[in-house]
Amino acid sequence: MQRMAARGDSPVVAAVLSVFGATVFVVARLVVVAHGDASVFIVVGSAHLSGSGLPRGITVIRGSGYDGQFYYRLALDPARLARTAFGIRFDSLSRLERIGYPAIAWLVAGGRRSLIPDTLIVTNVVSLGALGLGGGLLARLSGRHALWGLTLAGYWGYLWSAGRDLTEITAAAFLVLGLVAYRTNRWVLAGVLLLGAVLTKETATYVVVILAATRLIGWALRRDRRPLVAADMAWIISVLGFLAWQAVVRADVGVIPLRQSGQANLGLPFVGLVDGFRHYVSAFPSVASSLWMVEFAVTVTLAVAAGTCLRRTSAPLHERVVWVAVVILAIATARGIWLGDVGFRSLDDLYLFSWIILLGSPRRLWPLAGLTAAVWMAVAVELVLYL
Repeated sequence: MQRMAARGDSPVVAAVLSVFGATVFVVARLVVVAHGDASVFIVVGSAHLSGSGLPRGITVIRGSGYDGQFYYRLALDPARLARTAFGIRFDSLSRLERIGYPAIAWLVAGGRRSLIPDTLIVTNVVSLGALGLGGGLLARLSGRHALWGLTLAGYWGYLWSAGRDLTEITAAAFLVLGLVAYRTNRWVLAGVLLLGAVLTKETATYVVVILAATRLIGWALRRDRRPLVAADMAWIISVLGFLAWQAVVRADVGVIPLRQSGQANLGLPFVGLVDGFRHYVSAFPSVASSLWMVEFAVTVTLAVAAGTCLRRTSAPLHERVVWVAVVILAIATARGIWLGDVGFRSLDDLYLFSWIILLGSPRRLWPLAGLTAAVWMAVAVELVLYL
């Protein structure tokens, strides 16, 4: 038994298991829900169609569709930033910030547009493997068995991302691997990976800003003896790259995408949360309401558990500060986020950093891991059988 445990104590094993789980899920959804049509994952809505140009064979539904249609549109040609192209019109030019995931899908497809529906799915599956790898590395750095890294890849919200061609998984993989590189003093690599994170999901910028602030304050107070510039490449590369992309978009379409995003996602503290809770209480005991309440309860349980370990965790200061920031952002999240029956996918940073804090703590984690796995299974069944 000990020999088997030792063999499994590898981040690579965590990566392989993450890919396996993701593959089983997407294949089941592809067969049962999509009937073999990968374009169903995109969820293109008729409301965002404009003119001709939509590639043949893409399934279109009535209504507004879902966010994956905009990443599909970018993946068809990442250099084409016009508001309308290939028959799809962006709802907001803020979508142009999230170029990372569609650009990777385009590269994997070799630019062949007919393959994009498939490569969007493949990119998410591989990214979950990368997230499992990063989680395994973080677990080892925290003094735990590498398979505890599966907790990072095991977020039930990522099932929605994998099932609808969304950006969260790829952004999380870049982010976690970037944090691993930073912990191990591979600063240039950290900068490149964190750049990938901010270009895939702009909310990763606050992680980089906090990393930079804690680093520079520590240096000014002589608590951080690492030389300037060398140790700062992680945030310098990612910040400069992010600003450069903002400038490229501004030059092309005349809009700074950062100024277009965020307004609809934040509000007064607790207002959106309370509205969401009231809505799902009124809908109880429907399946959607019951699952939402379970997801909410487990999310809160993980956050509270991480909060009680904040002083005892081995996680670096910047990661603990990020956890505080994501808690504050979570309680200020707008009503529309809490009302969405999408597995709390927008709160994935809260989930990730809660587990990062917990992995570095002396706390017994099996009960929390069991809760996480149970919710993951319930959401997987929901997405395969009912949606």
